[in-house]
Amino acid sequence: MKSLRGYPATYDSVTFDETTDKLGDIGSRYGGQVLDWGQNKFRSKLNNRMQGILTDTSGHSLNIPEIAARRQQIYDNFVFQNADKEVLDFTPTRRQLESYIAQSKFNPNKNYTKEQAEKVLRERLSETNLNVFNDDLSNLGNPELGINHFLKEGKDPFVRTAARTYLYPDLKFTKDGTDYYVRKYFNNKSNKDFQDMFLVREGKAFNKLPSSNNHIANKLQGAQDLSLAPTLRAMTTTGASLSNINIAPQPVVVNKNLPNVSGLYNELTPTQVDLMNNALRQGLGQSAHKAGTLDSMDKIRRAANMQNGAPADLAVVKGNINNVMKPHTGQLDDKLAQVKRMEQYYRQGYQNQPIMRNASGQQFHNNVEKQAYLQGQLQRLSQGNLIARDVLDNQAILQPLMTDKRYNRLYSEAQHSDDAYRNVLELRARYAQYLQDMYNKTAPHAVNDITQKRK
Repeated sequence: MKSLRGYPATYDSVTFDETTDKLGDIGSRYGGQVLDWGQNKFRSKLNNRMQGILTDTSGHSLNIPEIAARRQQIYDNFVFQNADKEVLDFTPTRRQLESYIAQSKFNPNKNYTKEQAEKVLRERLSETNLNVFNDDLSNLGNPELGINHFLKEGKDPFVRTAARTYLYPDLKFTKDGTDYYVRKYFNNKSNKDFQDMFLVREGKAFNKLPSSNNHIANKLQGAQDLSLAPTLRAMTTTGASLSNINIAPQPVVVNKNLPNVSGLYNELTPTQVDLMNNALRQGLGQSAHKAGTLDSMDKIRRAANMQNGAPADLAVVKGNINNVMKPHTGQLDDKLAQVKRMEQYYRQGYQNQPIMRNASGQQFHNNVEKQAYLQGQLQRLSQGNLIARDVLDNQAILQPLMTDKRYNRLYSEAQHSDDAYRNVLELRARYAQYLQDMYNKTAPHAVNDITQKRK
């Protein structure tokens, strides 16, 4: 018989070669509860011992939550310190100017006279609190001076849109000392869109005229302080509009040396376009910096990561965003991706999911991922009912993940603990039989004694 020496058992120094008198002594001191209580307590102590062995043989321990938090903080600090760095040109292209839906409709006027047109225009300008540039020269009759600039042939039908275009522009920019306010309208008579352009110089209304997408696109070249409303901050090639709510335009990056925002939409399906639009809308709404800066693109990427959708569609959208970020955060992104893979392998180990081999026949990119998977497996095993037996049952999984030295020690300790527990089970069985035998011997006499006393 094997001895239990070396293990802190409930049965203390009990060995299998001792007499049943010892078992009887245990029974008299503990009663029948020793069967379950003793076995469970011994198993608990074996598990505590094995938990320590798992820790000792696991190798270099990875504190994955701490690593993830540290690398995320490094990334966040970099974005914070470079928040205003320009990474994407948000200047609308001609195609984008054509594609977004006009949020207002225009009904041509009823053949205003010059006097009627001037009256309407001044009423609209009063809503903007703007005075007319060189208004004191309006009475000279020169068509280029004062309010006459607004009423030249072909312009007067559009005077009614002055206030709306100025107060709720789709885009606003500055060029050569003049501020431009632009809003798209749908002409109910011609059934065509047009761009309404309102010019302000030195803080006063300078000019207003209908324009075209080509004209606006050309004007945007070299523009300064460009701001876009939501309908243009996330643009589509399908004509879908993001919002019909008038919101103050947001400043955007204008830099022709950078990739243009239109590149985010290259070869996207309509579903992917919607996902991209949502990411831009949410991300830019959370950034206090210009659209196209590092901070704004980081917010857009975070918004994309939070979206629900088909994995294949999300992968394309995120890939386009990551391509913009890569030249600026590539190394930091790689570090964060490593942590995410560590977390993934740990979860797979904890859930006992097999690791598929890649095209080159490898299960892991590096030893860190291998260690993360091992830690997940060991954490799972440490929570088992009998750790030693679970370790032995998972030899085929554990051995390839560990060095020979560490695995041999773990296997030896698990085998020893498992043998000890089996010995306790055998001892329990013997003790149970002993109690049964004692009962069989004493019970008939007890019945006879009771019967005799009753007589």
